Formats: sequence, structure tokens, C-alpha cells
Amino acid sequence: MIKFKLLFLSLLLALLGCKGETNINDNSIDNLPKETYVLVHSAWLGKWQWENIVPILTNKGHKVIAPDLPGHGSDGTPASDITMDDYVNTLVSILDEQDKPVILVGHSFNGITISRVAELRPNKVKSLVYMAAFLLPNESSFLGAVQGVSGSNAVDNFKVSDDGYSAYINENQQKNALVHDVSQEFYDVNIKPYIVSEPLSPLKYKLQITDKNFGRIPKYYIETTEDKAIPIEIQKSMYKGNVLKVYTLNSSHCPNFSQPKKLAEVLLDVVNEQEKKDLIMSHFEKEEEVKVHRLFSNENQIFAHFESKRGGEKYAHMALLEITGDKKIYTTIQKVPKNQISENRMFEGAKLVSTKSNNTVSNLTHINKFIKNVWIDGKYETLPDFFNNGILIQHNPTVQDDVKGLYVLLDYLKNQGITLKYEEIVTSFAKGDMVLVYSKGIFGGDNYLFADLFRLENQKIVEHWDVIEQK
Repeated sequence: MIKFKLLFLSLLLALLGCKGETNINDNSIDNLPKETYVLVHSAWLGKWQWENIVPILTNKGHKVIAPDLPGHGSDGTPASDITMDDYVNTLVSILDEQDKPVILVGHSFNGITISRVAELRPNKVKSLVYMAAFLLPNESSFLGAVQGVSGSNAVDNFKVSDDGYSAYINENQQKNALVHDVSQEFYDVNIKPYIVSEPLSPLKYKLQITDKNFGRIPKYYIETTEDKAIPIEIQKSMYKGNVLKVYTLNSSHCPNFSQPKKLAEVLLDVVNEQEKKDLIMSHFEKEEEVKVHRLFSNENQIFAHFESKRGGEKYAHMALLEITGDKKIYTTIQKVPKNQISENRMFEGAKLVSTKSNNTVSNLTHINKFIKNVWIDGKYETLPDFFNNGILIQHNPTVQDDVKGLYVLLDYLKNQGITLKYEEIVTSFAKGDMVLVYSKGIFGGDNYLFADLFRLENQKIVEHWDVIEQK
């Protein structure tokens, strides 16, 4: 089975882009595993918002469930009787009826709802997709999150009904707030007649999630750059550091109406991403409470940076899978120290690859030179040459930030008579601003495999993570 997946992935990865540009008409998509999508509409709308998306997904062989939440669409429950529990229970009941985990998609406000559902049924959710949606931390609410938000037509025109049970957007601003990029005629016929007031109680709900359940589920975000309901800056602030991949649509708040084909392409590409994750993580099936923090790929390799638990102890992993050639996997594992410079330091920082500068080759060259000059040849005086003004965000749990932190480490090792020397580069991975290098070397007289991940800006190192293991 693994050999089959490796062969399949080598063909598949050539199709993948960092911004969700998968071609849904390509025949290879038909060979992907068939999934179940549960599509959750936004506030004020209903399952009807997915009418142009469902056929595209089902034509590729996937199962699609798009329910009306209480008080929306065909469900006539009065707003006064509706709480967040009613939304959540509707979706939990659907998930409990499925024979395998689903791709759970939430739009706008109902990003909060799918987060709560994932907390309650983590084994029923394969991945979470937030479409211009609220991706909030524990104890946060919609009403709390929009306090102080500027530049949002939805927030600026948000009103509460006289009876205090529901909320709405001023009618003359609904189109501009939600879907300014469709024609007036399309809006008047296909959207306006079906918009409803939103029950107020769920908007007040304070989210209850944990890292153990919700935190370990892979997450993807679809940002909408022309959004007048949730401005793009707010979207970025919510997904930063919280998702494995971001897809960009240059659309209003509702690309399901204005760009249905492109949105469907994104949702189909999530299956590609899942397949990559499943392939590399199949080598770690015995690990418990796995949480993937970074998942990168190029045409020949898949890289994962993740954590797990063994006997109550937390471990950090880096793994690089070659999907062409000898199909070898390189792995390092290291116990996460209890006393770190900052909590969970080994996993914090940038989570996404940026390919804006298209400097993959030059970045790899820069890092190879850094490893050779500094850690193999011991030319420590050249350290500042590889950084911008000595600045470095350092995620090694026991090393301080900046170049001075590296010099402090070197002085300490010298004074203690501890040898740290890289001997050769074993393999490497590069994509955009991220470069990973596996090296063999000596640490304290023992043989080690060093996995070093770097992020670069303007061909200078700005951020570093590592996982080392005695071999």
C-alpha cells in the first residue's frame, strides 16, 4: 500500500501549487480517495449557498452533506429558541452517522461552530477548512472578536432586532458586505430572497476547545482578499500560526457565489494535502497525540515537523520523505525539554512556505554554504555573514535568539569541553523561503543526525528550528 501511495504522490505533487491552483479537470484528481465533505453555511445564509459547489464535488465521486442549521433555510426554528448547542448538535449528529472522518468546512461565523464540533468529535474530523471564517482561540466569541474591527461593512451595519433575539445587516448594505462581486440581478434573484436574520445567542457563545482535541486536527484556511465583511488583515491575524496551508481567492466574502469553480478547486486540493500528510505520517502510526505543525512539499519530497507523546512526555519530530528515487525517509526525534527559554518554543513561529520571492535555489545555496563554513569547517567568525544585523528568531529550546545566542552556545561548549561538529550534509529540502538540511556529525563524542530548518528573507537566515537525535 505504501509503495502504491509513493508512486501516486510522485505524479500528483507536480500538480500542486502553494495557493490552491489545482486543476479539477485533471484526470489524476479522479484517482484520489473519495471523501465526505460537510459544508456549513455562514450566518444569515443557508445550505442553498453551496448549490454551485456541491455538483462539482459530487461529480468527482465525493459525498457532500450541506445542512441547514436551526433557523436557516428550510428550518423554521424561532431565533428565540436557538443556542450554539443547537448548531453543534445538528452537526455532531451528522458526523456520528458517517463511517469515516469528514472534511468539515465552515464559512464566516460558523468557523466557530466547526471548531466546537471538532473539539467534541476529533476522531470524526479528518480536517477543518475555514472559508473566510472565524478561527478563534479558546474562550473567544463572535461578538468579542468583532469589537473594534474597522473597515467591515458587516460590522458597521450590524443591528440587533427589537426583541433582542436576532441580528441582521442593514438591508441596503447586505450585498456590499457579503457579495459585492456579483451582479445586482444575480443578487436580487438568487441571494436576497433567502437571507434571514441570525439568532443572537450563538453569536455570544464563548468557544470551548482544547489543544488535545481541536488542536491536533489539520486546518486549512481560504482567505478572500476583497472581503468587505471580514477584512483580509483580520483573516490573516486569525490563521497566522494556526493552519498548514492557506489558499487565496481574490473575491468577496462569498466566493461560493462569485467564484464557485475556483472554490471547488480549493476544496478538492485539500484532499491532495491530506494524502501527503497521510503518506508521511504512515511511518509514525505508533505515535500518540500527534500534532503536525508544518507540512511542506516539492516535486520530490514531503517534509513534516510534528509533535507526539510517549509515556506522558512530549517529543519533537522532523521527517523528510523522498517520493522519487530510493524513496528513503529521514527522521529525527528529540524529547522536548521541560525547561525551555519559552513554552513550546520548538514548534512556534512561521508555519507556511512563502514563494513570493522565488529564491528557492539561491536560498538552498546560502544554507549549504552556512552549514559548510560554520558547522563543518568551524569558521565561526563568518556567522554574521549569514544573518541580517545579527538578528535570528531561534527555536532551539536552550539557545538564545540572535547570532549572539549562537556565540554564547559555542563559548559554553568550548568551556565544558563538549564537541559539536557537523561532518557532512546528508540531504536537503527547499521550497520558497524554507530550507531543511539533514547533517551527520558529532555531539559530545557521540554520532548524531542533525535536522535544521531555516526560514530566509532576502537570502539571509531569519528563523531556525532543529531536532537532533543520537544515531
